[in-house]
Amino acid sequence: MQTYNPDGQFESVRDIDRDLITQQTLENHLPPQNPLPPPLKPINPELKGNIFREMSINRKSEGFQQFKQSEEFILTNARQHLLCSDNVIEQLDLRVLISDRSLQAIIAFLKDRIAQEQNNVKLLTHKNPSFLSIFKDQDQVIYPKFSASLEHLNQLHQAQGKSLSILVTNMEKMIKEKFETNLSAYSNNINGIVAKIKAKRKSAREQLAILTERSKKFYKLYNEMMSNGGNHKKRSKDLFNQERKFKHAMHQQITQLTQLGEDIIAYYNEIIKQESQRLEIISVGMRYYLEKFHETYSGTTPSAQVQLVLQKFKEYNSIEESSQIVFKDVAFIKDVLKSQEIGFPQIKYYLTQFPGSLLKPTMPQTNPFILKFFSRLQRDVGSVLTKWQNCLAIVSIDRNILLYDSEDMTIPNQKASIKFVLEHTQLIQKPKQPLVAELKQVTPGFMYNSKESVVIKFHSQDDYDEMQFYLANQ
Repeated sequence: MQTYNPDGQFESVRDIDRDLITQQTLENHLPPQNPLPPPLKPINPELKGNIFREMSINRKSEGFQQFKQSEEFILTNARQHLLCSDNVIEQLDLRVLISDRSLQAIIAFLKDRIAQEQNNVKLLTHKNPSFLSIFKDQDQVIYPKFSASLEHLNQLHQAQGKSLSILVTNMEKMIKEKFETNLSAYSNNINGIVAKIKAKRKSAREQLAILTERSKKFYKLYNEMMSNGGNHKKRSKDLFNQERKFKHAMHQQITQLTQLGEDIIAYYNEIIKQESQRLEIISVGMRYYLEKFHETYSGTTPSAQVQLVLQKFKEYNSIEESSQIVFKDVAFIKDVLKSQEIGFPQIKYYLTQFPGSLLKPTMPQTNPFILKFFSRLQRDVGSVLTKWQNCLAIVSIDRNILLYDSEDMTIPNQKASIKFVLEHTQLIQKPKQPLVAELKQVTPGFMYNSKESVVIKFHSQDDYDEMQFYLANQ
């Protein structure tokens, strides 16, 4: 059977049916225009709690591993730095002790020599027998010519005694004004630095004990939480805040280690300076001793042997040799600094600059203990009039809001300025004040509820909305 279409063409009924079927099939497979989304079903609170609890445990485990790695790294390096500091200080102290003993030995030798020469002066000028009485009997001279020779010898002794007396006086003056003054000045110049180092060493060791204690408290809190399904019996306990306390102690530790290292280098430099001056004083003094004693006793040009000794003292470079200190038991610095050699430049860098390299700031966004980080906030700290203080806010994995009076989260503060528990807190917007709201916490108590609040100025509407979201979905 055929039909006639408006175009004047004949078509079979079968062809028309096939076309209709094809059109219906196409319409059935086309998506509807402007489809409506399916209605959202409310999430089961129990399921929601289980999901958050599992996520919380996973993030706490991740944060724990990060903390453990950082904590072990810091404590190990802090202990090594203190050990290196102790070794260097001990060897510098020994250097000072040896130097003092050596100068005291030189002074003792010269004083013994002076005492000997004083006896010679007495022998030559006071206790020698009068040669005028030899071979004489009152006015009778048995051997006039020989007696005249003895008189010349007597005059020579008298002159030599006077020369020795002058030399002894000059030597005593040199010992007092040069050597003994140097002993006193040396001690005075380093005693202040030594006292500072002693105080810094004590503080650094005390801070290491504090840092270790902070570490133990973090581990204890983590273990208590994980044994209780990821939560703590006290809702205000917070792993992120405990980690911040450790980092604050760590920052203080590194600062103290750096200051200790700087004082040790100052000690080293002062020793080099004092040693150079001391060696120069001793060198000049020993040259004077050799020249004057030779001149007094012989009165001639010094012998070749004496001249050689004098030349050695003249050529001596006190600055060059005094700075050559070989430190022991610090070879591990080569591995720490990945250096091929170990000398004073490496020791100086390790003591003064290496501690600072241990500080590796981490951005809040990478911390597993943080759910949300709010920057550029302000809180009202005025008692009567409004006074805005820049602050930061953290919504932690332990469902707390932590406020820090800081503009940079990478700078460790000891603890949060204010702490709010999400489930006990509301955000109440101030009327006619855009982006200003009151964080108000009401904590149930046995006898009465405790209340705490703070007025916050948000940087943007998005920040305000996000804070409301976390409070509404705690």
